[in-house]
Amino acid sequence: MTEQDLIDEARALVQEGIDEKIIRVTDWIVTAIVKKHIPNGCGCKDHDFHLMCAHGHVKSVVRRVTQDYKGTPEGDLPPNPQIVLPGFAHIQKGYLTIRDGASAVIAIELMTRDELMAKASSLRKMATGCIEHAVEIERYVEDHFPPLEANA
Repeated sequence: MTEQDLIDEARALVQEGIDEKIIRVTDWIVTAIVKKHIPNGCGCKDHDFHLMCAHGHVKSVVRRVTQDYKGTPEGDLPPNPQIVLPGFAHIQKGYLTIRDGASAVIAIELMTRDELMAKASSLRKMATGCIEHAVEIERYVEDHFPPLEANA
């Protein structure tokens, strides 16, 4: 198995959840992958160590995969067309959110009004923060670099 195989397996479980309208708690995804590949343990004396390492690595891969569903813009990159809801430019088929204290990827149709409004609020706060950050960088440049000469 390669790293890409593991990424693809995690993506498939997330996408299956969205397609089937099943809430995929991230810890469930990790456990499902680990159990599939180490169903009865490794059969060695260091079983607990191997299981801990596998769980940790799978968890980091699942975290990377589910970040696609966080709903945050990545600069000038267009949203991944595979996760954008048809008919929209940015709305995703599902979002990474916290429900009942657990991180989960939830199909947009299963999200509550409050969850969606919290996502919208988060995006607005992010936009404000990005603008403020840009203004500070511009002020820093003005204070620390000589003005550009106009080419006449």
